Amino acid sequence: VVKELLDWYKSESAMGRLRIRKTFGALRRARLIETREFPDGTSELVLSERGKKRLLRYRFEDMKLAEQTKWDGRWRFVLFDIPKAYRRERELLRGKIKAFGFHKLQRSVWVYPFPCRDEIDFVSDYLGLGPFVRIAEAVDFDGSGEVKKIFF
Repeated sequence: VVKELLDWYKSESAMGRLRIRKTFGALRRARLIETREFPDGTSELVLSERGKKRLLRYRFEDMKLAEQTKWDGRWRFVLFDIPKAYRRERELLRGKIKAFGFHKLQRSVWVYPFPCRDEIDFVSDYLGLGPFVRIAEAVDFDGSGEVKKIFF
């Protein structure tokens, strides 16, 4: 990435390079990137903790589940019991689960036919809800015939 960034910088006009330097300056002032100096006189730009959190936020907002074409015959359930103190986070979780395409079986029980563990783990950890969210897999459940019609 750095090589591509340097090549891009070198290929820009003087005005383009100025705009790039100003952008990096703004990122530094916003404390999204940091410069690390090394004893040999070299330095590197890295994302700060604040920058990493901002990046995760954007990944969270844009996150989607991968398109699946073939069903493996397993149902994925997301179950949660989240305390009232986390109401805002609970609603964000529900919204993301809904956006992923899950079907609601009960207020805190959602079902999906394709692998999604990594994404649900990421979302629940990002929102600080990891201890309250469970994922289960099953081959069959009561009412699966009706749910199957929704997905297939």
